[in-house]
Amino acid sequence: MTLSHDVIDGLPHVEGVLNYLAPMAERPMNLAYDPPPGAPRSTGEPEPHRIMIYDARPLAGRLSLDSEGLAVVRIRHGLPLIQPLKTRPFQLICCPAKASN
Repeated sequence: MTLSHDVIDGLPHVEGVLNYLAPMAERPMNLAYDPPPGAPRSTGEPEPHRIMIYDARPLAGRLSLDSEGLAVVRIRHGLPLIQPLKTRPFQLICCPAKASN
């Protein structure tokens, strides 16, 4: 399946702000411990980007990680889904969806 602009524009969506790391000359650093006095905990600066966030659930059965670069997975329990790294090069950890009344 090819995700045309018409298909994407027809999906439910919200506008949101995602923060990315702003470009910088040196390699960014973020300490997980208290730095020495006078030293920064982090050298990175957030750069906000306003984007549209689309709900791909209506297309869940038609999306493929191999073709579209994303997939929607329904998890019916509250436990994280972790697949062995031998079969998948990543781990998916999720939170259960809130039940709608």
